Amino acid sequence: MMVKGALASFFINLSFVNFTNFTDVFNWVIANSYLVMFLAMLIEGPIVTMVAAFAASLGYFSLPFVFILSILGDLVADVGYYSLGYWGRMAFFSRIRRHFKLPLKMMRQLEDLSRKHSGKTLLILKLTPFLP
Repeated sequence: MMVKGALASFFINLSFVNFTNFTDVFNWVIANSYLVMFLAMLIEGPIVTMVAAFAASLGYFSLPFVFILSILGDLVADVGYYSLGYWGRMAFFSRIRRHFKLPLKMMRQLEDLSRKHSGKTLLILKLTPFLP
């Protein structure tokens, strides 16, 4: 129930923010800081974690709470991306396959390669910027 009230407050406060004024945006972010931080960490975790840790060093946030949110944001996003790929791969590939006229055999080969070289695949994906 507490989360529902926090989300309602978040969206109500969002409607009163003048996004053309930096001071208003900054004050809104500080007022809704941890929820905004978590949502931003879902999208781009490491950069937001660095900014939040810097803000924690200035006293705006609690460093242990930033650390916990960073771990949760990364885990939730990674589980979401994994689930999307695991359960949605055939639906996504079938749409792409029709558009580019790719054979189904290619999907099977990609799956086999990713199973055989899973460590290399994960390393390359984690070290490539802007890829989840």
